[in-house]
Amino acid sequence: MERNNAEALAPLLLAAYPPGHPDHFGWTPEEARQEIARILAGEVLGPLLPCSGLALDGEAVAGVCLITLREGSPPHGGPWVIEVYRHRASRYAGAGAALLRRALWLATQAKLPALSLVVSDGNPARRVYERLGFRHVGSSRTLELPT
Repeated sequence: MERNNAEALAPLLLAAYPPGHPDHFGWTPEEARQEIARILAGEVLGPLLPCSGLALDGEAVAGVCLITLREGSPPHGGPWVIEVYRHRASRYAGAGAALLRRALWLATQAKLPALSLVVSDGNPARRVYERLGFRHVGSSRTLELPT
């Protein structure tokens, strides 16, 4: 299995954000694959940076951390954690945090100015981000209008 393609990463994305999770989008498998393909191609928030990474269990992907170079300056631009998620099985607990620690170390080595992200209200990963040194710098609200 080619581990860095959207086909391999999309099922893990869907499993990481099941119904009831604050970041559940209700994507079909094809929509998830397309979103990951766009991220990998640099079409969502800029090109993928080398501090991105995968956690592997043999040939299987257990976790994903995708970092892009978003237009602008930190905290709303610059190096940006666009996705971080792991397989939901308890044996992979800590994989996301390990990938973020690796990304932070590589970002520091590359002398990047910051590493930013957005976390949804109610996402339990917020505690992980705070434990790793991410700090709250602002809040926003989105109102989805009916079509």
